[in-house]
Amino acid sequence: MSRLSLNSSNKDSELILKRELEKYIKGAANYLGKSPQECHIIFSSLSQADEDVGTVEYLRSLCTYKYTYCPIESITMDEWQVYDQMDRPVDIIYRLYPTEWMVEDKDPNLGISLWDYLEPLVKFKKVALINPISSFVIQNKALMALITELKLDHNVTGYSHFLPTFMNRNYISYPFVSKPTWGREGKEVAIFKQEGDMINNPSAEYSHLVKVYQKYVDLPLINIQEDRYILQLSCFLINGIPTGIGARIGKDLITNTSKFLPIGY
Repeated sequence: MSRLSLNSSNKDSELILKRELEKYIKGAANYLGKSPQECHIIFSSLSQADEDVGTVEYLRSLCTYKYTYCPIESITMDEWQVYDQMDRPVDIIYRLYPTEWMVEDKDPNLGISLWDYLEPLVKFKKVALINPISSFVIQNKALMALITELKLDHNVTGYSHFLPTFMNRNYISYPFVSKPTWGREGKEVAIFKQEGDMINNPSAEYSHLVKVYQKYVDLPLINIQEDRYILQLSCFLINGIPTGIGARIGKDLITNTSKFLPIGY
């Protein structure tokens, strides 16, 4: 079989993503007591982050309702409403922007916490966020340590694919990795294969956060164009539906600059 005749591993993924995105928008509109057709929907990201803008543009192309793009830095708010760059009241915000940044953001001129304005607007159903605030809990890596502690990672056979994770460095032996409870794109990860041997110099951006310590395992290796890479396979989970298999290759770590590898069967 030639490469050109390979079947896509993700042939239904876009339809699933489109369908589930529509469910999220309907749920957000229902939270506000409106129909999706009545809502002013914006898709938002940092305007200078090309990758994020591209992702948001793709997602909004799947939206079947009326929408617009608004840079995250152009969103304004007061005690009554959130507004887009044209000062139009916003009902639903899909944002590709870290929640931990949102809660720290301040008005650059007044020094006022923007979260102090946004949180009550969400609470009192003036605006709805996708993803919801509850996603803030799920992305905290301390949750993995809790799963390890409560032994929630074992199925009926007692076998687990879950890597043991701890909040206390003394509970784990070499090799292991350290990660802050919040972090992104692999920049803040450090690998310790043996004492005194650290791979990667973590970014200082998340260095002030509490860390978790996780068992290290070697990823499979793959040879491409006379070079050897580690191979990371992943899969999205959309409303409980596993879909969207992805493959990335890198050296010691998979980061935001790691290459995507086309796959098929």
